[in-house]
Amino acid sequence: MEKSKLIFQLGSADPELAVKAARLIAQDVAAVDLNCGCPKHFSVHSGMGAALLKNVDRLESILIALVKNIGIPYNIGISAKIRILEDIKETEALVRRICETGIIGLTVHCRTISMRNKEKAIRDQLKMISKICREKGVACIANGDIIDRKNGLEVIKEWDIDGAMIARAAKKNPSCFRMEGLLSQIEVAQEWLRMAIQTGNSFSNTKFCILQILDDKSISRKTVFQPFQNAKSFFEMVKILGIDI
Repeated sequence: MEKSKLIFQLGSADPELAVKAARLIAQDVAAVDLNCGCPKHFSVHSGMGAALLKNVDRLESILIALVKNIGIPYNIGISAKIRILEDIKETEALVRRICETGIIGLTVHCRTISMRNKEKAIRDQLKMISKICREKGVACIANGDIIDRKNGLEVIKEWDIDGAMIARAAKKNPSCFRMEGLLSQIEVAQEWLRMAIQTGNSFSNTKFCILQILDDKSISRKTVFQPFQNAKSFFEMVKILGIDI
């Protein structure tokens, strides 16, 4: 049911391992995406994530291996997610090499490796990247400071790109994809819990995800957040959020 809408993102520093990992899930997804942008220590210390932006030969070899051994045989897409580089010419050279590997999409996090999420995204390089992608038949998707569907559509139009990715805002309030606008945090939490119970989602994961939604100034910490944080069962969570199952 989810296959046509599911893209599996992979962290890897080795072409062979990337192919082995991707092969495990290739029949269950629409595409496999290589993470080339994560700046966290657990990722870069082993050569994955943003470390690949400093080792383009390795990045290129992983994508080529994925396209050849996963994308073509399983008839699914291979894509990549990168960050911009400090020098626009270096970004251009990077994008040109990536787009020659046979990928179908490139997501651009509009921050440099050293920038953190609280720093404003830099979109000045997007039109250049989009032009290269279009020449090579690669979809160009922007990421960084996109807060909802309306904002995403505005970014697509302004920068002449193919799509927009919502990240942190979606974790905080998944209703950000609605055309009608945001639901309240409590409404989202209630719906999340209903769906988790209906689909048999694990208690620990359900609690963790809903706590991200409830950690908001619109939610009472005393009567909702803290009791939910202390909940030991689905029954307790249902009672706190006041939903009918």
